[in-house]
Amino acid sequence: IIAPAIYQEIYAFNQGFAMFKRDDLFGFINTKGQEIFPPTFDAAFDSFQIYSIETTNDEELLNEDVAYVEKDNKRGLIHLNNAKIVIPIIYDDVEHLLHQFFNVKNNEEYQIANKHNKIVIEEKSQHPYEFEYYNIFYTKIVGSSKRKYYTSSGTFLGEFVEQFLE
Repeated sequence: IIAPAIYQEIYAFNQGFAMFKRDDLFGFINTKGQEIFPPTFDAAFDSFQIYSIETTNDEELLNEDVAYVEKDNKRGLIHLNNAKIVIPIIYDDVEHLLHQFFNVKNNEEYQIANKHNKIVIEEKSQHPYEFEYYNIFYTKIVGSSKRKYYTSSGTFLGEFVEQFLE
């Protein structure tokens, strides 16, 4: 039996998921050929893994497969394991920072969101946030050698010069 091709292109599988293109739109399939996300995105990017700790019963390290997607020149993040959009496609840019945290950018300003789209650090910055250690984030202060430091839960720690926290 010869079946007609329904995809313009299928990209290489990564972590059990492959991006595909149909009717000039992108979606994702799993290794069983099931469409996890139908072709609704203008652009999509290879999947990658993020790590997070769930503390419901015992602390458990979770590996989760996610991918960036774009629609109407906006970017978001999809969760491939449970087929959900986890960071809505409303940002100018989304960039993985550390574990379950992402720099989200709108109007040339950055904030940090987690994998559930909860804005963890609400203060907007002209520079992307960076991390120091596994649970400390910072952003540079324009016109200063100081940085603003925050915990991964969003608590402001203060303004300090680089490498002051040891």
